[in-house]
This record gives sequence, structure tokens and C-alpha cells, in this order.
Amino acid sequence: MWTNNSIVKITPAGAIMAGFPKGTGGTGNDRGVAVTPVDNHVWVANSGGADVSRLDNAGNVLQVIPVGATPTGVAVDANGKVWVTNLTSNDASRIDPNGGGPGI
Repeated sequence: MWTNNSIVKITPAGAIMAGFPKGTGGTGNDRGVAVTPVDNHVWVANSGGADVSRLDNAGNVLQVIPVGATPTGVAVDANGKVWVTNLTSNDASRIDPNGGGPGI
């Protein structure tokens, strides 16, 4: 929900689950989404600024983490690290979900 600064969770049948949409807590214009398999946390790129939101599986905001400018994509690598592509700052950020801060 790019312009609403929110996210929805969808059932396998395609219906929006009860209790959604929920706000992402970030700077808005939400785009890329990824899930870390170890904890089922949802990572959302907030393209309206320079941050990524970390949500639990129920959609509750756990953290808003600063990254480069205009983050657009989020991915999780084989080691469980979260990678964010930052359009305007022309770089990528790596986040260690186990407590390490973002790094470029």
C-alpha cells in the first residue's frame, strides 16, 4: 500500500486478513518487502525517506532502521542478512537482524 504507509497480510485465498492494513511506522511510499525465515519478521523499504521498517508477523512495528536514500528493494541472503537497495544514494545497505546495525 505504497501511498498509505501501510501493509496488508493476505490469506492464500487472496482475502485481506482481519486486523490489516497496519501502518509500517516508516517514512512512507512503502515498496519492497521481504521476510526473514528464522523469525518471520517482515522488512519493508520506505521509499519516501531513508529507512526500513521491521515488523513482526502480526504487523506490529518492531524497529525503523535508517538506511540510504530512497530504499526500493529488500532481500534476505543465505546468511539471514537483510539487504536494501537505495535508489537515490546509489548504494546498498546490509542489516544484521541479530543486533548489528546497518552497514554499507
